Amino acid sequence: MNNTDFSEFKYQRQLASQLRTTLIHLLSLQTPKDQDALAPWSQKAADLIHKYSEESENQEANQDN
Repeated sequence: MNNTDFSEFKYQRQLASQLRTTLIHLLSLQTPKDQDALAPWSQKAADLIHKYSEESENQEANQDN
């Protein structure tokens, strides 16, 4: 992996981490009244966070090899 690819990889990880933190914070602010309306969105956000975490782990494993 060259320096440009590594920098892009690190930048993407940083952005994803910030997004994950923001989503978790927003989800913690929802009230019981909001939960029904936001349930589909909340689940999709949780699925995307999980998917990214798995992809990030795979990329790190590939980088180590």
